[in-house]
Amino acid sequence: MIKMVAFDFDGTIGDTMEMCVSVFKQILTPYLDHPATYEEIAGTFGLNEKGMLKLLVGDNWQKAYNELVVLYKQNLQYCSTPFTGIPELIEELKSKNILTALITGKGKETCDMTLAEYGMTRSFCAVETGRDDRTDKDSAMKRLMETYHLLPGEFMYIGDTVYDAEAAHKAGTVCLSAAYGGVVDTAALEKVNPGKVFTTVEAMRKYIEEKVFKSFLFICRGNAARSQFAEALMRSYGYTNIYSAGIHVSENHQNICLRDDGEKALRAVASFKRMTGIDISNNKRKLLCEEDAVKADTIISFLSQTELPSFMEKYADKITIWDVPDPKEMDETGYTAVINEIKDRITKVTQKSDIHYTIEKPAPEDAEQMLEYLKQVGSESDNLSFGSEGLPFSAAEERDFIKSSQNSKTQIWFVAKDNGKIIGDCNIDALPRRFSHRGELGIAVIHDYCNKGVGSALIKKALDAAKNILHLEIITLEVKSDNYAAIHVYEKFGFEKFGTFKKFFKKGNDYSDADYMNLYFS
Repeated sequence: MIKMVAFDFDGTIGDTMEMCVSVFKQILTPYLDHPATYEEIAGTFGLNEKGMLKLLVGDNWQKAYNELVVLYKQNLQYCSTPFTGIPELIEELKSKNILTALITGKGKETCDMTLAEYGMTRSFCAVETGRDDRTDKDSAMKRLMETYHLLPGEFMYIGDTVYDAEAAHKAGTVCLSAAYGGVVDTAALEKVNPGKVFTTVEAMRKYIEEKVFKSFLFICRGNAARSQFAEALMRSYGYTNIYSAGIHVSENHQNICLRDDGEKALRAVASFKRMTGIDISNNKRKLLCEEDAVKADTIISFLSQTELPSFMEKYADKITIWDVPDPKEMDETGYTAVINEIKDRITKVTQKSDIHYTIEKPAPEDAEQMLEYLKQVGSESDNLSFGSEGLPFSAAEERDFIKSSQNSKTQIWFVAKDNGKIIGDCNIDALPRRFSHRGELGIAVIHDYCNKGVGSALIKKALDAAKNILHLEIITLEVKSDNYAAIHVYEKFGFEKFGTFKKFFKKGNDYSDADYMNLYFS
C-alpha cells in the first residue's frame, strides 16, 4: 500500500522548465564565450542552481547566482500557477491519508519562492531540495522512507525526467513519469519507465485512482497458494493496495512454504515462479480479520460464502467468489492449471477495471434506455426503493422529465455511459423554501460496473456541482443499515451517520433499517 507520494517540481508540479532554462541562458551567456545552450544547462540537471553555476561559470558562480535569483523572481509571474489538476491531486492523496512530499533539484531559495507563488507552502509534510555537490534524489527518497518508517513498496515518486525514474528505481521504488510539461522526451521516458508515462495530469490521476487508491483483498483457506498467487499477479500489473489472507493460519504467521505439507506448498510456489517469474517463497501467511474486509473496496474469495467467517456476511456486497480448486493435493499438472486459471481471471479484472466511461447530463433521447436501465438496477439490488419493475413512467413522460432537469436550478443529475450505454446515475435534489440549503442524494450503478470507481466518480461530480452550482450547504442520503459497501464509500466522501430509521424498507414481509447520513460543505 502506498503511504507517501513525493513529487518533483519543475515540469511536474508547474510548467517552469522553459522559464528556468531561459533564465539560465540569460544569466550564463555574459560569462561564456558563446550563447548558452540547452544541452549545457541540461547536463547539470539534478544539482541545485548553485551547483549548476559552479560547473558552468566556475569562480563567478556567486555573482551569477545573485543575478539568477532576481531574474527568476521577475520571470515567475509568467508561470505563476501549477499545472491544472495538480493541487487537486495532492489534496485527494492527503484525503486518503497518503503523505505528500517534495523532492526537487531546485535550491531552497527558488523552491520556497515558487511554492509561495503557487499557494502551496503547506502542501507537503517534507521538502527535500537539491545539493550543489552531487545529485541526490535517490538518497532523498531513502531518507524520507527512513524518517517515516516506510518500505520501498509504500513510497512512490512522480517526476518528469529519465534521471527521476532512474533515481526512483535505484531507491527500489516506483516512479510515475510526468510527460505533460513543455520539455519532455516521452520516448526516452517510455524506455526507462514503460507503462508509467502520462501525457496529461488527468491520465496520471486515473492511474493513481485505479492502482493506488482502489484496494483488493484475496482470501483462500491457508493463504499459502491461491490468494498469494492472485495478490502477486495484481501487483505485477502495477496495483499497490493489494492484500491477501486465509481463514486457517497459525498465529505465528509462518512463511508460506513452512507448514505441515511444506513440500507440497513449496512445489506449488516453485511452479508459480517458473510460470510467472515472481518469487513469493519468502511471503508470510496472514489470518483474515475484519479490519481487512473493512479497508477493501473489492474482496475476491476462493471460498464459498458459507466457508467464510460469520463477520464477512456484512461485506457480502463487496465479495466475488472465484471457484478455483485448492492445489494442496495436486501434482505439477494441477498446479499449472490452477495458476493459469488465476492468471486469466486477474487479466480480466485488470481489463475490466480499465473501462472507459463518460459522465454527462442525461439527454431526452436517453429516455427509453433510462427506463430499461432502471429496471436492470432494480432487479439487481435490494437497496433501492423499487425492483425489477423500474419506475412507473412512459417513455414520453421520461423524456419530459429529462428535459425539465436540463435547465433546473434545483436539481443535479448525471449519468455514466460506457460506449453509449447507461451504466449508472446520480442525482441531488435541492429541497424547497427554508430547507433550500439542503439537498438529497440518490445513486445507482449496474452490477457489472460496481467496485470499478464508477459510483465514486458520479458522486464526486454531483457533489462538486451541488456545492458550486446549486450552492448547497448540506447533502443528505438514506442507505440501508446493512449496505456496508455503500456506507464505506459515503464515509470516504465525508458523510456522517446521524440517525437510524427502524423498518425503513419493506420487501415482502421483511423489514430493513436505514441510516441517515449528512455531508456538510462548510
